[in-house]
Amino acid sequence: WSELELALLLAHDADPVARWLAGKRLAAGVLGRAIEALEQGRSIDVPERLIAAWREVLKRADDEPALAAELLQLPSESELAMRHTPIQVAAIHAARNRIVEYLVDALHEPLKHCYQQFASSDPWQFTPDQVGRRRLANSCLSWLVAGRCSDADALAVSQIQSADNLSDRFAALAALVRADSDCAQAELDAFAVRYQHNPLVMDKWFALQAMRPIQDTVEQVKTLMQHEAFSLKNPNKVRALIGSFGMHNPVAFHREDGAGCELLADVVYALDAINPQVAARLVAVFNRWSEYAEPYQSNMQTALNRILAKPGLSSDVNEIAGAALKRARS
Repeated sequence: WSELELALLLAHDADPVARWLAGKRLAAGVLGRAIEALEQGRSIDVPERLIAAWREVLKRADDEPALAAELLQLPSESELAMRHTPIQVAAIHAARNRIVEYLVDALHEPLKHCYQQFASSDPWQFTPDQVGRRRLANSCLSWLVAGRCSDADALAVSQIQSADNLSDRFAALAALVRADSDCAQAELDAFAVRYQHNPLVMDKWFALQAMRPIQDTVEQVKTLMQHEAFSLKNPNKVRALIGSFGMHNPVAFHREDGAGCELLADVVYALDAINPQVAARLVAVFNRWSEYAEPYQSNMQTALNRILAKPGLSSDVNEIAGAALKRARS
């Protein structure tokens, strides 16, 4: 498919699956070129066709809000890493952020109008119609905050404070945290006070902070490991905080000084004596180490070798770490 054909399918096809697939292919192509441009020191070009297709999706959002919410998505950084080797973590992050800025700048008004149209003031109900409308409204809010629109943070804070359900409250909080908004920490603190006695919600709170896409998240995760609600002996807490950090935060985990990889190796070291099965699952984060560019590759390899050098290492962790190194050498 050409870019023009994909844009037409995304905007107008009668088959929702065809629209969704076309949107994924179109966005992946645009982002792929943006990553290559940054790697080669060239400027990024966002085709008007993508902007026009998203504008049409927003225009027709009332037809099926849940579908519109799915169509207004870009591939994640982890998805993009699957397509580009050697994996250039910084270039992928920068390219995706640049595309987001371009899209939101061009579509600020229709995104805001769509948010205001579908942000529900009705009492919460678990119905397909309400779920779809909330999903779309929260997608639009997330883009507005990510694009750093002037009034977006205020909209998110207002939604957190007025929402009568966790879905809307957490979606607005997540938008602020992922954009590293100045409002984020105060809202995170208030959220923790509100839900401190709900372990499952606190797991979401830990995971959200572990995925904040800034390099300082390494130190933040270390601090959160001392939080009274966290315990290395609780697998759910480990998966929420450490697992989310390693699997869903390439910016912090692949910090160039190796601090992110070192942190995960430290946790595996400590956890191996407590729960080797969970420790082994964390080690799987390093499986693709040889597909990364430098210095990410060396940082991951160093962490794997350090884990394997641990005296009395469990067979669970030894098997996963050893297989990762052998697989890369073969």
